[in-house]
Amino acid sequence: MRALHALDALRTTAAIAERGGEGTFGYGVLAGDRVRLAEESYDEAVHALNRV
Repeated sequence: MRALHALDALRTTAAIAERGGEGTFGYGVLAGDRVRLAEESYDEAVHALNRV
């Protein structure tokens, strides 16, 4: 859940930076990393639940 909140914050920050003329490639990289972490956490939770 924290990863999804961080992703939302990065999107907001990237939009503000873009309007200010700043390149947002780094924000995209960070957001992609957060999405990957969220997916891994979800997969781990599903796997743990399936073992119960």
